[in-house]
Amino acid sequence: MAVATLSTIPMIGTGRARELVKRFGSLKAIFEASIKELKETKDVGYKSAQALKNFYKADMRKPEDMY
Repeated sequence: MAVATLSTIPMIGTGRARELVKRFGSLKAIFEASIKELKETKDVGYKSAQALKNFYKADMRKPEDMY
């Protein structure tokens, strides 16, 4: 479910979503990570990390409510 959710975010896609889930383990951990931490994930650069942060900020749900 986490990969499916993340892959709908512009600039993320399935490959990056899998890498993020593999590294962080949950949507909560991904959305609470800093841009610096997100960028340490394979294939995730500044723009992708910023897209994640913007999505979370716009969504306004708590990370635990997203799964």
